[in-house]
Order: sequence, then structure tokens, then C-alpha cells
Amino acid sequence: MFTKFFSGKSFENIYPLLMPYIKNKDLQDELINNQDFKDKYNNNSSLIEAFIYELTKNYKKDEITKLINKYIIKSDENSLREIIMLYLDLSPEDKLDKKFFKYYDEEHKLNKTEDELNREHEIDAAYNRLKKGTESFHDIPLDSLYKILDYKEREFINSLLINKNGWKAFLSLFEERYHANFQSLIKLLNKALIDGTIINEDTLNILGEDNFNELTFTLLSNHNLEVAKHIKTLINNNRYDLIEYMISSNLIGDQVFIDSINVDNLNDKALIERLETIRVKKQINN
Repeated sequence: MFTKFFSGKSFENIYPLLMPYIKNKDLQDELINNQDFKDKYNNNSSLIEAFIYELTKNYKKDEITKLINKYIIKSDENSLREIIMLYLDLSPEDKLDKKFFKYYDEEHKLNKTEDELNREHEIDAAYNRLKKGTESFHDIPLDSLYKILDYKEREFINSLLINKNGWKAFLSLFEERYHANFQSLIKLLNKALIDGTIINEDTLNILGEDNFNELTFTLLSNHNLEVAKHIKTLINNNRYDLIEYMISSNLIGDQVFIDSINVDNLNDKALIERLETIRVKKQINN
């Protein structure tokens, strides 16, 4: 309340497009003091204006308020842009079909439970706690990149930030090598189960840059997720000597590593012997 009073900016001044629909004073105060929402609103004001204009043709005022609350206020920036662009691209006839938003929700599972919403809040709170505020990728601030990610992808960012200089290790791998879409890179890493357990300064320093790069890109190119799970187990148990041996022997992506072992139950020597034995038998059988 004091922020609004001293700033001289009312809800109507800051959010003129929303003023006719958002009358709840508590919600107004919350949005006035929410910098992330201000950024989202300002970044997409033209889309929001077009969206609301189209809604007024087919929806009552109270219905528009509910849609604004769900798809503009509560959605992340990426989802906001997606739903608005999809709606604006509809034909005039299709915009008359009020089941559009129901179909969208079913497809995108936007009807989130309270537990899911609380979890998302925890992820964002953790990010704000962990970040230094100076992180960037190709000179784009991480704060800006973070906002376009979904919550699974945001968890990946937190997994880097929570580990010792995980962001530095991430940059050493990808800043010079990768120049495509940032979100696509995070999706790729998530799909391969590669996160801050693997990408961190300890792993980089202990293995050395060449081995660290070899490990990460081998895991990225391997399509069996059990490999990454095994490697995480070894890292969590500080078995870096074993990982180095496996990298030098090209065993990281070998099927024998995937199929044959429970890494918790074998010491390094026994594990290496078993891997080599299975590899030799496999070569003979082939």
C-alpha cells in the first residue's frame, strides 16, 4: 500500500488495459508491487490489448475477468503468448466457440492444483534466493531467459545455481558452442537427465575440461537415460577416478554400462572388471 501511495502510480496508470476488469483492491495492490508481472504486462501489452478486444466481441465482462485472471495474470509469459496467439489466429466463427479454452486447458493441463501452484511458487522463490543477478547467456540476462521457461526448465536452472559455480560450468560447455534457442537447449538437457548434479564446478575441476566436455556430450548423444542415472550415482559418491577411467575407455555410452550393473553394490575395481569382461564377451559373440 505504501509503495503505491508514494510512487504516485495507481493501478489504472500502470495497467490501463486491465482496469475495467480487475476491481479487487487486494489483487490490484499485489499487481502494482509485482515487478515480474509488470515486465510481463509491458512486454506483451500489444498482444494483451488485441486479446481483450477480441474477447469483448463474444464474452461478458465477468467472463473476460476470469480469462484475464487465468491466462494473463496467472500464466507464465511463455504460456500467455501461446494462448493469445492461438486465440487471435482463430477464424471469427471459431472464436464464437467458448469451448476453445476448455480444449486448450485439457491439452496443456492448465487446471493446476493448489499443490502445483505452491510448488511453482517454491521454484521461483528458490531462483530469486540462489541467483546473483549477474548471470547471462550470450549477453542476455538470465532473469529474462528464466521468464520464458516452464517450471521443469526453471528447476534445471535452479539445479545449476544451487551447486558450486554451476552456471560457470554451464557456460564453459555451451556459450561458445551453442547459438540456437536457449529454451531448446534446456529442454534437450532435461530430456537427457543432465542437470546440476553433473554440470557443476567440482565435476569440471576434478575431471578437467576435456573429460568434463566428453562426459556431458556423450550423455547428450546417448538415448538411454539409465546412463545419466548411473553417472549421477557415481558423482554423488565422489567416484571421479572411476568416471575418468570410463571416459578414457569409452565405457560411458557402452551398452554394457547401461545393462549390467548396480553401481552402488560394486567397488571401482570390481565394476571395471565386470564392465571389461562383459564387453569382451559381447565382442566375441558378435
